[in-house]
Amino acid sequence: FFQIIEKAKITDKDLIAKAKLTLAWANTMKGNFQTSNDVLAQALSIYGIENSNYDGDDAGIYEQIQNHNLISAVNRFLQKDYEDLREELFEYTMFSQDSGSEFYKNIFKTLLGKLICDSKQAKRAMEIYNEQITFFAEKKLAFGALLTWYLIAEASMITKSPKSTIETASQALEIAQNPHINNYFFIVILKTLIAKAYMKLSDFESAKNNLESAVSIAKKYNMNDFVSKIYFIFGKYYQEIGTVNSQNQTEYLKGAVKMYDKALEKVNKNTRNSYLKNKIIAYKKSLETYCTNNGYTI
Repeated sequence: FFQIIEKAKITDKDLIAKAKLTLAWANTMKGNFQTSNDVLAQALSIYGIENSNYDGDDAGIYEQIQNHNLISAVNRFLQKDYEDLREELFEYTMFSQDSGSEFYKNIFKTLLGKLICDSKQAKRAMEIYNEQITFFAEKKLAFGALLTWYLIAEASMITKSPKSTIETASQALEIAQNPHINNYFFIVILKTLIAKAYMKLSDFESAKNNLESAVSIAKKYNMNDFVSKIYFIFGKYYQEIGTVNSQNQTEYLKGAVKMYDKALEKVNKNTRNSYLKNKIIAYKKSLETYCTNNGYTI
């Protein structure tokens, strides 16, 4: 596409920036976070801008900056890169407010809620989510509604119960799978969340079904970060059932090691997600310690 732009000598900055941002989002979905961030920087450099500090009157530039900020924030969240993120989200929210973008302002407020939830303040986060879902539902903004329903379902695991998570996430999944929406990003993360809730309830068959469905979709669309995360959850799945005395206990424990190794391979080869890598290594070590202490050879 960019070769076509170059050959045709297209100079429309908004068109080129939109193409760059689309490419950045595609790399985010593939788990190529460094490439995504590099392309994001290129998108703003088209306007001679290095960050979100723009106070001109070009509506096109404002729109591209908002998209840039959203993709940048998603990259940070997917890698659990939270250093100074609260300050950035506040800046993004204020920028959206100043530019008159209600959609982005509410998206960034929702993401601030996620940051608060991950700071062990799930009840406070839920208050924010409930405010935001009202806005997105009234305006019929599918992306914002699905994001907020996902976060409500996630927080419900803490504030209510796994059953509440399954109920809310399943309703959101129906919307995400609607042929007019068919958002595979939300389909994958909602199925993964439902699987985690079923694991909390020790309904391992339902958990496995959702994980298998999620990883199949993630593989189809080369969503490497999600593939590695689902492999990691599969490892935890086999480790949990492998610590219960059964005829297949050793095989389950071997399955856990296999899944942790597959997750690490994806991280090392594709995503370079250091947070996830450290978690996988920690869980694998705990599994090895358990097997050593209990005489299992894996």
